[in-house]
Amino acid sequence: MLSSVARFVLDPFHILLFLIAGMLLSYWFGRKRTFRYSASLVVIWFFVITTPFIPYIITHSLEKRYLPLDTDQLQSNEEIHIIVLGAGYVYNENLPPNSQLDKEMVSRLAEGIRIYHKLRNRKLIVSGPYNNDRYSQADVAKMAASQMGVPDSMIFTQSEGKTTYEEAQVYFQKYYEDQQLVVVTSASHMARALGEFQYLGIDAVPSPSSYFYRSENGFRVSFIPSLSNIKSMRTGIFEYAAQFRIYIRESIK
Repeated sequence: MLSSVARFVLDPFHILLFLIAGMLLSYWFGRKRTFRYSASLVVIWFFVITTPFIPYIITHSLEKRYLPLDTDQLQSNEEIHIIVLGAGYVYNENLPPNSQLDKEMVSRLAEGIRIYHKLRNRKLIVSGPYNNDRYSQADVAKMAASQMGVPDSMIFTQSEGKTTYEEAQVYFQKYYEDQQLVVVTSASHMARALGEFQYLGIDAVPSPSSYFYRSENGFRVSFIPSLSNIKSMRTGIFEYAAQFRIYIRESIK
C-alpha cells in the first residue's frame, strides 16, 4: 500500500490544488507570463481529470487484464481457498451486515460467494481490519456471507492486515498449506493483489469484481466534468504507483 504522503501527493485532485496555488502565487507576485502558463495548466489538468477520456484509459487498462473467473476450470477434489480482500466498512449495529460494508466490499463478497456456491471442496476467507472495538470488517463480512447462505463453519476470518501486503502475509501464515487459492478483489486492484501473493510464492487465481467500467461500449462520451472521473483517475494512479513500488521491491530483493 502507498504511504499516506505518496497518496496525498499523487491524488489528481490535490495536484489540481497545487496548480491553482501556483497560479495564484504567480499572480500575487506579478509574474504575468508564469501566471498565463500556470492558468493554462490548471484548465488542462482540470479537464484531464474530470472528463472520462484519460481516466478511462488508465483505469480500464487495469480492469481488462483479467477476465471474470470461469469456475469450471477450478473443479477439483483438492481443497480450494477463496479469499475476499477488504475494501471498507462502517460498523453500525442498527444496519444489517451487508449495509455496513462499503459498496466495493459488497461486490467483492458477492463474487466470493458466487464462486463458493459453484465449487465443491472450498472454504471462504474474508479479510479486513478493525475500525472499532467490537467487530472487524472481516467479522461483518462473515455475518453478511452467513445471511447470504454460506454456513458459518465454512467462513474464516482474518482481521490482522490493514494493507494488501499485510493481508497476503496474514493469509500465508494463518491458512496457506499449498492449497489452490482464488483471490477476489476489485478488477483495478487485481494486478497489485496478485503481485503481493506471488511475492510469497503463491500463484493465485484471479477473480475480479467491482468494475469501474462495466459497459461493453466503454464510457459515455461527455465533456461535462464529473467527480466520478476524478475517482477513476485516482484509482488508476494509485494502483500503478503501488505496482511500481512492488517492482522496485522485487528488483532489490
